Amino acid sequence: MHPAPIQTFFKGLSDLPEGLPKSHHRWFLFSQYGCAVALALHILFLIAFLLLHINILALFNIGSVIIFSSCIALNLRGRLKLSVVLIVFEVTTHQALAIWLLGWDAGFQYYIMCLAMVIFFTPWKQYIQKSVFIFFLFRLQFHSISPFPCQA
Repeated sequence: MHPAPIQTFFKGLSDLPEGLPKSHHRWFLFSQYGCAVALALHILFLIAFLLLHINILALFNIGSVIIFSSCIALNLRGRLKLSVVLIVFEVTTHQALAIWLLGWDAGFQYYIMCLAMVIFFTPWKQYIQKSVFIFFLFRLQFHSISPFPCQA
């Protein structure tokens, strides 16, 4: 009996690519499944923004779908660091644009807090650089975005 397509899909997401150390397997799984969930959420965001006629965010979510699809493919090729950079870029840019267009009440600023967890969960041990990076993300969010008037 052949495995169901969904089992094959999830097995393909979880097999560590050749050449990556076993110590990266936890991050690989976290990243793969996180990207799959983010991909599904951004497809839903795309539909919601289209229905609400928020065209700028709808267009941005097309890019988000492409980015998270690319991150899954990059992870499968063992390019974990590039995947992290793309994830950080997408999350910070998406939340800044959403806050600017929809305002703080929409809650998109909370995604940056999830990003802090993602950064510290990576297998690379540069804790000082990670801390400085998170500090600047929070500074960007609360000091650069807050003066923008809401466009909604």
